[in-house]
Amino acid sequence: MAAEDAGRKQAIRNIKRRRGLVSHAVSFIVINIIMIVIWYATGRGYFWPAWVILATGIGLVFDLWNINRRGSGEISEEDIRREMDKSAAK
Repeated sequence: MAAEDAGRKQAIRNIKRRRGLVSHAVSFIVINIIMIVIWYATGRGYFWPAWVILATGIGLVFDLWNINRRGSGEISEEDIRREMDKSAAK
C-alpha cells in the first residue's frame, strides 16, 4: 500500500511538471514575439531580442530537463493511473 501511495505522489508531481511546462512554453513564445515586434517597430537595427530569447530559453530548457529527468489544473484519476503505469513499465 505504501509503495502505491509513493507511486501515486510521484505520478501527480510528474503531471504537474508537464502541465507547468506547457504554460512556460506559451509564455516563452508570447514574450519573444512581443520583443521581436518591438525590435521590428523601432528600426530593425542590432537584433537585441536574441538576448531575451537566450535568457528565456535557458529557463525553458531547464524545465524540459527537469521533466525528462524524473502540469496546472485538475488531475484526474485517469491521469494518475496512466502516469503510474508509465512508471511501472520502466
